[in-house]
Amino acid sequence: MPTNAKRRVSAARQVVSLKLKENIDLNQINAELPEVIRVFNYKRVTKGFNSKSQCDGRSYIYLIPTVAFAPHDKEVSQKDFRLDDETFTKINTILENYLGTKNFHNYTSKKKHNDPSANRYMKSFVCEKPFIRKEVEFAILKVHGQSFMLHQIRKMVGCLLAIIRGLATEDIIKESFKSDKVIIPRAPGLGLVLEYVHYD
Repeated sequence: MPTNAKRRVSAARQVVSLKLKENIDLNQINAELPEVIRVFNYKRVTKGFNSKSQCDGRSYIYLIPTVAFAPHDKEVSQKDFRLDDETFTKINTILENYLGTKNFHNYTSKKKHNDPSANRYMKSFVCEKPFIRKEVEFAILKVHGQSFMLHQIRKMVGCLLAIIRGLATEDIIKESFKSDKVIIPRAPGLGLVLEYVHYD
């Protein structure tokens, strides 16, 4: 379900905090919801608990056809393209540049380098092994971070695509963390899904 239509992010799983009566019947709640939205469980929490601001991290996935990684100067068929092992390894090596605490001011809008809130901590960012659906090969990019800013993930993916396709060098990532303004391409919102909310 869309978590924010403006940000074009969907959620496979989501956690919300709200007041409910003592005896909760999940079947009754689900009967009132659209079939694509299900409540799986509930948990009593302390007064004032906010599921959005008090989580320890979030995991997102980005589903992408691997043909998006094809060199920009070659014509390829979506059904025929397959990601080779060398490119797969290179993708994961590039994604390691985002790990740890970095200044992501170039990966969002209206954020200055000297703004402390531009610093974000990424715990993991990997490309999983490709798979085929209806003759088309896809891959899942999975990122786990403490928190994210508007467009941040889409720009991280966009930067990765630019490098792999030969439109930018890997140095652009390190430069983007510095104080100068760097134009980072933004990947489409379709395919970006909130997968898990962490409470460690």
